[in-house]
Amino acid sequence: MKLGKSVLSALGTASVALLPALLFACSSDKSSSSSPDASTDGSTASGGSGNTGSGGKSTGGATSTGGATASGGGANTDSGTGDSGVKSLYERLGGHAGIRAAIDAIVADELKDTEVASFFVFQAEKTPPAGHPTADQLSECLTNQLGGAAGGSETFPGPLDAAHGGFVCRDMQTIHSPFHISGAVFDKFVSIAATTLTRLKVAPADIATIGGVLNSTKVDIIDPNAPGGAFTGFADAGADGGSKVSLYERLGGHDGIRKAVEAVVAAELKDATIAPYFSAQTAAKTPAGHPTADQVEECLTDQLSDAAGGPEVYPLMLSAAHGSWVCRDMVTTHKALAIDAADFDKFVSIAATTLTSAGVAAADVTTIGTVLNSTKTDIVTKK
Repeated sequence: MKLGKSVLSALGTASVALLPALLFACSSDKSSSSSPDASTDGSTASGGSGNTGSGGKSTGGATSTGGATASGGGANTDSGTGDSGVKSLYERLGGHAGIRAAIDAIVADELKDTEVASFFVFQAEKTPPAGHPTADQLSECLTNQLGGAAGGSETFPGPLDAAHGGFVCRDMQTIHSPFHISGAVFDKFVSIAATTLTRLKVAPADIATIGGVLNSTKVDIIDPNAPGGAFTGFADAGADGGSKVSLYERLGGHDGIRKAVEAVVAAELKDATIAPYFSAQTAAKTPAGHPTADQVEECLTDQLSDAAGGPEVYPLMLSAAHGSWVCRDMVTTHKALAIDAADFDKFVSIAATTLTSAGVAAADVTTIGTVLNSTKTDIVTKK
């Protein structure tokens, strides 16, 4: 049955462009996930994959380079005209220096919020791990992003200058996809930024302009299926290649993940609501067109391994040792099962309890749960 597979889902990437990056920083990857199976020609979930091995949750801490002041005297509030006519938004914000001052102030205020702060951790360290931007680099990427959007000569994404270590700022979709940012967190970020800009005496019309641009990026940044609250999966929003130890390694590689999948499926089968989805696998003889219990578990193992940063590929045909069964995508797998939201939620809850009992770290269980929930729209078909 496919059910067990949903437990272990995937992660992936995405992208866009403007100030919202401010909150979430510079990282990668995404994917989709899985869930039960009871279909006739059976197979398990589809799922994208992506590399999730980028670490645990950010505990917060300041990622900004500091306070609200700036070399340019803060954001310029002048909205009038000069000898050259009406000033551009870039000029009214004080050019590069003024925008950097505003960015520093916004980041400092965002980090006072526990939900927002949870997306940062490495920038709070004196020396961030390789592949992660420093606090200064992060703020400079954001300055270039807003500067370019405001009419300046800055370019984003792209490399910073040598004074900022030549760090390469990346596009928004790539940055935010793995974080499964909720609409509520995005809206909170925009609200905090607007409050900060107001305190800096940026003209209301300019704040409205910036807010409009920020909100235009919402569709590229948020995961519409993400639960609200702080992100607790990856180590931070600045990872270029993940944490020092990937999720795949923390779960014990292919063998460790297979054991976790077996434990989850066994626990799911003890539930009278979930067990019927596995009727073909629990039969004395698996009906033609259905995967065996071993094949379901191996498909799920490959799916989670792929999502967690391992070398496995999913969906794909299993090896001859597992009967060369072809694992299928999630929509195809679950469409005929008429799974409702209550059953889906129960499955995720049982999986989380099982993984916790198996000693999987709380942050990793949360990461898996978040990804699982992101697949809900593909699995739940019964209203």
